[in-house]
Amino acid sequence: MSYSMMLARAASLLLIFLFGPRAMAQLVVGTTQSPSALVQNVLLGNGVAVSNVTFNGAPGNVLNDQIGDFDGTASNIGLGQGVLICTGAVQVALGPNNSDSWSEPVGTPVFSPDPDLEQIVGAGLTNDDAVLEFDFVPSGDSVSFRFVFASEEYTEFVCSDYNDVFGFFISGPGFTGPFQNGAENIALIPGTTVPIAINTLNNGVAGINGTPATCDAAYVGWTTTSGYFVDNANGPTVQFDGFTVPMIASAEVQCGE
Repeated sequence: MSYSMMLARAASLLLIFLFGPRAMAQLVVGTTQSPSALVQNVLLGNGVAVSNVTFNGAPGNVLNDQIGDFDGTASNIGLGQGVLICTGAVQVALGPNNSDSWSEPVGTPVFSPDPDLEQIVGAGLTNDDAVLEFDFVPSGDSVSFRFVFASEEYTEFVCSDYNDVFGFFISGPGFTGPFQNGAENIALIPGTTVPIAINTLNNGVAGINGTPATCDAAYVGWTTTSGYFVDNANGPTVQFDGFTVPMIASAEVQCGE
């Protein structure tokens, strides 16, 4: 037996783990490693058995400009190194933040929709998904990942229908969740069962293109989540308008299963 992991997001960016920040300079990204190499070398590390890696449905050995590695030690992202997943090309993350709606076109077909993300935000409401999937055999009794969720829709589209969302889905022995194959989403606002999206975690104020009622429908406590949010307006190191503080997705697993 093994566990299956799926990292899925609709729009913008995901950054995953390693170390802490240093002095300020621009984020650095790279696209020379395949999704399989990124999972093995960066995300999980040596000694963890990994198989069946795919990105947006393509084999894991195929390079894709929506996924790469990053060095954030000299940026304000809060993470040192890790894997970067975008709905556009990963170069969209490069600072400074000099645009409210920056995008980088991709040379590969757009992957959409993802049924698990649509279960979170509603059918027909996701576009330009980015989905990394893989199976792994854990070498311990728990797994834990640090991540940052970022979006160009912050802050002007908070409480609008442009609800960027992220899911970290895990399935396997011991999991009986509501998503595909009994998966559970472990990317949640701390202390809640609420998924992370711009309408659930933000600066606590509806954007100029949104209304408070839309956020209320997503999470009644959305105005209390601003402590997890970083407003990156005019930020010198990262292009995105806003992002979360470093967060942790964790789960108990069965060693060797």
